[in-house]
Amino acid sequence: MIQNLAKTAFLLTCGLSLAVTALAQCPPYYYGGGPVFISVVGYTSPGVPDPLGTFTVSVSDGSGLPCSSVPVEVDFQGCTDMELDATQPGVECGAKKVTALTDAVGVATFTITGSGRNRGGAPSALPRCVVIRVGAPPILASQATAVVFDQDGASVGGTPGVGLADARAVMIDYGLGFYFPRSDMNQDGETGLGDYRALCLVYGVGSSHFGPPGYCVD
Repeated sequence: MIQNLAKTAFLLTCGLSLAVTALAQCPPYYYGGGPVFISVVGYTSPGVPDPLGTFTVSVSDGSGLPCSSVPVEVDFQGCTDMELDATQPGVECGAKKVTALTDAVGVATFTITGSGRNRGGAPSALPRCVVIRVGAPPILASQATAVVFDQDGASVGGTPGVGLADARAVMIDYGLGFYFPRSDMNQDGETGLGDYRALCLVYGVGSSHFGPPGYCVD
């Protein structure tokens, strides 16, 4: 009986030791992947962000174990041709960024809502204007290119939500013969007719039909 109890205690101790060693050692943080392009979207219906814009960022430790409750920030300060939705969760208008925490499996999920300031041919932000950082204090993880569905919703006289005016703005960008990252709807590294068709499809299915209720206007 005593031997059995001793054996049980030994096995429990070993199990606890294994459980401890299996815990993530965070920091340091290792960026486990994220988007190359980020689609800044509107709402499919009031209060329901367009799922076409949903993306994730994974964070782990040096052993590949997930890091939970780690802040991940998506910074749009370099994206000068758009504005963020002031009402979305985790937004900091002054810093022009959105922050979320990783979940139990080390994944932070975002759907960034906002609008462009383009009625056709407006000055463009550079590719990879979005900066993604992880941890506290934050460290650089990666950069991404911002594509904006609602091209003119945040500009003076613009119409919130995706409509024909946005498709027209994309066509004007295309006609100028330069690469406009905001209009790269099919995310192929070019501005072309494929982007016009992609945005028309978004419009046709009612995706991002509604704009944000308020903007982080500079």
